[in-house]
Amino acid sequence: MRLNYIEPHNFVENFHVQAFIQFLGEIINGKRAINCHYFPKKDKKNAFSIKYFNHGLEQYSWAGQSFMETQCTITALTKKLRDSIVAENELFVLQNALSILEWGQVYRGCIDWLVIHSQNNQLTNIISESSAVLDGSLIKSKDEFTELFDRGGIYRCNSGTTKIFALQSQKSIIYDGRVACAIGMLVHDYLIENAINHLPADLNFLMDASQRNTSKYTSKPYQYASKTDSENALFNQAISSLKINLILQSVVKLTEDDVLGFASTQEQLRAIEAVLFMIGYEVNKNHYEKTGKFLL
Repeated sequence: MRLNYIEPHNFVENFHVQAFIQFLGEIINGKRAINCHYFPKKDKKNAFSIKYFNHGLEQYSWAGQSFMETQCTITALTKKLRDSIVAENELFVLQNALSILEWGQVYRGCIDWLVIHSQNNQLTNIISESSAVLDGSLIKSKDEFTELFDRGGIYRCNSGTTKIFALQSQKSIIYDGRVACAIGMLVHDYLIENAINHLPADLNFLMDASQRNTSKYTSKPYQYASKTDSENALFNQAISSLKINLILQSVVKLTEDDVLGFASTQEQLRAIEAVLFMIGYEVNKNHYEKTGKFLL
C-alpha cells in the first residue's frame, strides 16, 4: 500500500484531519480521559498505567532516563547537530548524526547512507532540507517529494533518520514504531466514535510490521500501511512524518494555554511525542476486547 502524497496547506483543511485534530487536542489537553495499561517486558513489577495524557510524562522512561533527563540528553544532541550544520562541517555533522542514532538505538539502513553523503559533502544540506520538508516548512511538489524520499532516492526517512531530522527541526517529532502505534490506536478510536466504517486516506499512517500494527486486532476494515511493504516503506515513512507533524503543529497552535506545561512549540511537541512513545509500547488489546476501542 502506497500512501497518497499530501500538500501541507490542503491537508490540514481536510474534514477528517480537522476533526481528528480537535479530537486529539481534547485528549492531549486533558479534556478527555484515556485508558492505557501494560507491564513492560523488562520491568514486570512496574506497570505503565494512565487515565489522562499528561500522566504519561510522569511515567516516561527510555534507556533508564526520566522524561526530563531524556530532554537534557536531546537538548545536548540537538545543539551539537545544529551547530555543526550551521558551520557546514561535514565531519562534525556525521559524528553528531551518528551520536543521535546511538542514543536512539536504531542503526539499520542509516550508517552507510550517512557516511556516503558525508564523503560527498552532501550530508549537511540533506539533513537541513529533509528536516524542513518533513516539518512542512519547505514545500515540494509531488514529483519532487517522490524523487527525494522514494526507495533509491537521495533522502532516506526511516525509524533511525527520523530522529536526526526531528532534532534538527524546531517543529517536528520523532515518528517511530511506538509513536505510530499510538497514532494508529487514536485514529481507530476517532473513527469508531464517529461511526466511520472506512479509513480516510489522509488518516492512514505507516505502522511497524510487528505486533504494533492495530490493523491486526480490530474487526473494522481499517488497514494501515505497513513496513511489510518494503517497496513503499521509505516513502510512506516520510509521508507519515509530514502528516503527524502538521497535525500536532495544528493541535498546539489551537491550544490557548501551555501544552503539557511547556510554552515553546518545540518543547510542547517533544512532550507530546514522549507520551505517544509510551502509549505505543504495545497495542492496548485488553481494553479493545472489553470496549471495542483501544484507548477511550
